[in-house]
Amino acid sequence: MDIQTSLQRNGWAALSCASFGWSEIEQFLAKLDAWPASDPKILRPVSRSVARPGTMSAVTGYSRQPLHTDGAHLAEPPRYVVLRCLDPGERSCPTIIGTLDWKAITATKPYALYRAGWRVRPRPYQSFQAKIVDEASTHNRIRYDPICMRPERGGEIAKNATIQILDMYTYLHVHYWKKGEFLILDNWLVLHGRGDGGDQAISRCLERRAYGAV
Repeated sequence: MDIQTSLQRNGWAALSCASFGWSEIEQFLAKLDAWPASDPKILRPVSRSVARPGTMSAVTGYSRQPLHTDGAHLAEPPRYVVLRCLDPGERSCPTIIGTLDWKAITATKPYALYRAGWRVRPRPYQSFQAKIVDEASTHNRIRYDPICMRPERGGEIAKNATIQILDMYTYLHVHYWKKGEFLILDNWLVLHGRGDGGDQAISRCLERRAYGAV
């Protein structure tokens, strides 16, 4: 299966370092009218005490991260996120990918996902209202991050009920890293998060690059 087919079918694609480098990745994304949306970042497991305030690691520390949209706190989250494994770590610490059943979502239109009743609270910027699912004529888009997003009504009960609904439409893939491997995520179609094992994989190191697209 080629990259584009995998992205369209699954919302993600894993690539061997033997066949691809950053130049090939960016040439492919350029064909999708995607451009670099941020500077490269290095991702490592860290404790809550040393994590940068306002980040997911400041809440989860070494523990498993909840599935989320990368850049959910932004007015326009990046379309594609590319991760490259620089070091898989001492022990297994996978990335969990949540592939959504978009056919079922668009057919049933769960109210909790489509209502404009979520408040995004990016630090230090002003909060704004958002939906979890935006449906357009050319594409669908999910925006979800339980760390920076809260329901405007219902508190934790509404939040937990929404998580249960998302779980009903989500198929999980556990991606175990190999050094040099790439993972391309369609950040508008899938969720992702670091799995268990961060405290046993202190040397785990991923390079992250984000790309915007219309």
